Amino acid sequence: MNLNVFNLIIVSGVIQGIIFTFVILFNEKYKSNTSKFIAFVVLFLSLSNLQYWLIENNLVNTRYIFVPWQWLIMPMFYIFVHKYLKMGETGTKAKTLLFLPFYLIILLHVAQIYLAYTTSYKIPSHFERGFFLYLDYCSFAFNFTIVFIVYKKIRTFKRQMDSTGTENKIKTDWLIRLLYIGFFICIAWLIALSITFYLNHQNKYFFYALWLSISFLVYWLGYAAIYQLNIYRERKDISFKQRNKVQNIGPIPNRSPIIDKFQHLIREKELYMNPELKQSNVAEMMGITSNHLSKVLNEFKSISFNDLINELRIEKAKEFLLDEEFDRYTHTAIGLESGFNSKSTFFKAFKKHTGTTPSDFKKSYIEISPKF
Repeated sequence: MNLNVFNLIIVSGVIQGIIFTFVILFNEKYKSNTSKFIAFVVLFLSLSNLQYWLIENNLVNTRYIFVPWQWLIMPMFYIFVHKYLKMGETGTKAKTLLFLPFYLIILLHVAQIYLAYTTSYKIPSHFERGFFLYLDYCSFAFNFTIVFIVYKKIRTFKRQMDSTGTENKIKTDWLIRLLYIGFFICIAWLIALSITFYLNHQNKYFFYALWLSISFLVYWLGYAAIYQLNIYRERKDISFKQRNKVQNIGPIPNRSPIIDKFQHLIREKELYMNPELKQSNVAEMMGITSNHLSKVLNEFKSISFNDLINELRIEKAKEFLLDEEFDRYTHTAIGLESGFNSKSTFFKAFKKHTGTTPSDFKKSYIEISPKF
């Protein structure tokens, strides 16, 4: 084996994936009923990558020891998404359809080994027109189908959240990006298989691109999953704690029935904490046009709808930042729980309305606060 930079990236990706799995499964900070499934996704990605890489670099002398890890990757991801989106437990029928192929492939491999020991039957090479290559095509079709099903599930969930106006606390954009990456890896896998099958090509460089892609996916997935799960966990804690807090956001001038109704919707029902809130939605709830609402706000507050909503969100974020009970939470989680839809939007709006960053704001408050 030539220990070049590509081999080092692949091996280091495998090592990171295994370490990541053990951290998620055994560290109390990250361990949960949801996170363990993303840990298994990373583990099976890593083991599958390692196994194929060892075989094709002739570091494994026998084909008898072969575990079809790739048949477990997407089933674990499907269950993770199901739990992450709070869709309840995965049904028995769904689990059977997800995991039955893995056990069937195991049985086929056991049968291959039995025939090899008891008869003159020879196990075909993985890169010849034989049993293993056809199974790889089946594996591609199986994983691609689950990618499509999960994509449809996420899109349906997002549409339901948007149509009901519910505060979308569960972020799905990173899952969509992950599925796009998975889609392109599947295409790379299909191309490599097709070149091997139709051209009877033995060049491993086609598969190196696939193995490297999976290694980078392990790196990215480890970061993204932990980050998103931590943010989501922090936001749930913040949301639970702030429900019993007294709301200190200053009133909007109360000088017309329209403003009264606007205050009730925005402040008392805390609509401003919905990151998908739009002026047209609020106007529709109030039974007036969007232009009329904009005119009223300009007359009484001399401010645009978006600036007013962000102002309320900033005031809510300030409450969180200055409350010692929320000290251990990240500023990103605080910003998202205050109604902003991303870290960058929160920091930009906070800087615009306060002239400083959340960290500097909190630091300056601590510096001027009396010490006892």
